Amino acid sequence: MWKLPPEARRVLGRMWTRPQFFEALGSQIERVSQSAAEMLRETHENLVDMPLIVMSSSAARERRIAADLPLAKQSRRGRHIVAPESGHWVPLDAPQPVIDAIVDIVDQVRA
Repeated sequence: MWKLPPEARRVLGRMWTRPQFFEALGSQIERVSQSAAEMLRETHENLVDMPLIVMSSSAARERRIAADLPLAKQSRRGRHIVAPESGHWVPLDAPQPVIDAIVDIVDQVRA
């Protein structure tokens, strides 16, 4: 969060102290496993040829990396990237690998 401009930190600070934020966060946490299982069920057959990039933080623990690798292997076109010098918020800490991954996927889909 400290990498953000002061104006953005103020906005986030106000947002993160509202009851609605915690209600939404709780709902997300409550449903994340169900949502992930549903996504895997629905896309498993289609995932084989889908361009897929799984990105991990360079600060991730070994067990997190170990969990991310098999997901990338679900697709023949899948690959795993560790974003250098990144923490939990990869897009904020290392935006260029995220941008490169998005451009790569768009290029693959267009080809």
